[in-house]
Amino acid sequence: RRSISASNDDYHQHHLSPFVPSEGVSHRITMAQSEDAIKNCLLTTAGYDNQIKLWRVDNGSCHRSIPHPDSQVNVLAITSDRLSIAAGGHSKIRLYDTQDGNNNPTEYAGHTDNVTDICFSSDASCMASSSEDGNVKIWDFRASQDHQRNFSHQAAVSSVVLHPHSELLHVFAGDEQGRVARWDLRANRCEEHLTPEPDVGIRDIAISPDGLLLAAVNNEGNCYIWDLTATECHAKLKLEVHPFSYVLSCSFSPDSTRFVTTGSDHMVNLYETESFERIAQLEGHTKWVWSAAFSSDSAFLATVSSDRTARLWALAGEQVECELVCKGHQRAVTAVALNDG
Repeated sequence: RRSISASNDDYHQHHLSPFVPSEGVSHRITMAQSEDAIKNCLLTTAGYDNQIKLWRVDNGSCHRSIPHPDSQVNVLAITSDRLSIAAGGHSKIRLYDTQDGNNNPTEYAGHTDNVTDICFSSDASCMASSSEDGNVKIWDFRASQDHQRNFSHQAAVSSVVLHPHSELLHVFAGDEQGRVARWDLRANRCEEHLTPEPDVGIRDIAISPDGLLLAAVNNEGNCYIWDLTATECHAKLKLEVHPFSYVLSCSFSPDSTRFVTTGSDHMVNLYETESFERIAQLEGHTKWVWSAAFSSDSAFLATVSSDRTARLWALAGEQVECELVCKGHQRAVTAVALNDG
């Protein structure tokens, strides 16, 4: 997902559509009311300054900063029990204990190039990772640390996602040759290849939590949706989500009713999943928007950008509003994870 360097923003700006930043920021946070709720809410960001930051969602202050030496952070993920934060950088994955103030991570080595994506199984028993080394790896936490299953794409892999219905034992991965592969973990083989635009790199993929839809976004500004209800994936829809730009990420909300894309055009686009009509375009970031994460109730959205900020958006009202801007990173912010329980 990070094969385009975050430092290239200024070079690409003249290709993008005009942008006018929004004025003012509201601070009417309703995401976490009590002090305990605020402490239990993990809003985590990282990027090119080798720091993982944890933020308070009531005032936007950083309450913990974790050094991530030797590498930028390309992707973050939080386990469902909120006990661990996974950070993927150059060739390694580090798992940090959220309760351990000593910042001593458990390290998973095996990739030989940038780790581009990380996800956990619904029961948190295993972790999937993708890398520019062309491989998808499945790490079983019940086995030894060096035990891993490997699936080769023979091209840089930008994104990976495990099917939310764990009994299906399927993992999907998108690569730089424009392919989305469906791997059967039980049979240990690739069952299906989807190629919406040959040789147009897939930037990110996502599966709706209800398991009904698969989405993939690419370097031409397009998004493709497939129906997963049958044995094979069936093409459903093509959307032009970020024209003349790279689509950098996509995500479904936990209730599967909303879908978000972010792009190099500085924009965040929000869709409802019944018809995939765009319901909001979130303006405020002033450089590339690399990633987004929904809150567990689908009422909030966190986004991060090369403008060195994270933004928290309230989605529940008639109009989407930016509730909080988190400032403190010294370089581009490329990864975000949110778990409020």
